[in-house]
Amino acid sequence: MTDERSADPNRRDLATRVKIVWGLYAAAILWFVFPLPFIVTPVLDFVITPIVGLALAYVWRDGASTGGLFRDHFEGQIRLFWVCLIFFIIAELFYRLFEDYILATLTCLYLVVMSVIGLAKIFDNKPYKKSAQTLRG
Repeated sequence: MTDERSADPNRRDLATRVKIVWGLYAAAILWFVFPLPFIVTPVLDFVITPIVGLALAYVWRDGASTGGLFRDHFEGQIRLFWVCLIFFIIAELFYRLFEDYILATLTCLYLVVMSVIGLAKIFDNKPYKKSAQTLRG
């Protein structure tokens, strides 16, 4: 019984950390759409917030057990950052060629939707991605 109690604070701490990173990703888009008055430019906040989330995910991932629920979320957050960065670079090239923001808009929507899905899954204590064992069984 003592072991369960000592494991509980660590589990809650990791769950809170996962929620913080998902929140930073979602907040980046919200602050871009609704800029805060004391921020010089919303683009600065849009860039810094996900980078802070990425750095925290990398640091906190080491504290999560391999193959565990929280490590799965941290790895999903890291993967999401790099995928969105690649899409934003492609969107910038697309804008320069066609003067259209459609790819940037779709990438923002993808980031928000995946962040909300990640938050919903961590609140339900479910992994971010289904593992190969889950798909087979």
